[in-house]
Amino acid sequence: MVSAWKRAEKARLPVTHVLIVDDDADTRKHLRVLLSEEGYAVAEAADGHEGLRLMREAARPLVVLLDYLMPEFNGFDVLRAVHADPSLFQRHSVVIMTSFGRIIPFELARFMTVADVPLLRKPFDLDQVLEAVGDAAERLVTYS
Repeated sequence: MVSAWKRAEKARLPVTHVLIVDDDADTRKHLRVLLSEEGYAVAEAADGHEGLRLMREAARPLVVLLDYLMPEFNGFDVLRAVHADPSLFQRHSVVIMTSFGRIIPFELARFMTVADVPLLRKPFDLDQVLEAVGDAAERLVTYS
């Protein structure tokens, strides 16, 4: 497993900033600990509204781990809002997270394909999380 610091050093990239948007506190905590230990700068949002606000206010590009199933303003709502604002969509790299058994709606799957947004299934393997975040971080560099 290659740490974020080693990956950044190898590619001469800045350390990646990650925003975890999930209504489940335990999921946010586990992801924060894992990613922090790997050298990522991590912020959290407990719902879609807060996540979108933090994305708008961010001084730096973010890798956003975005839970699909949240009350009121879910991950798809956030993704549509981000996609509708080119400054957000071009600046941040989003990864949708959802439970393994949950079937995502066709409209979301189609939108994710068109917008090139990957899916990370829960419960996830830690290596899968690191790979998804690393790939998303590389997309940030590619698009900037």
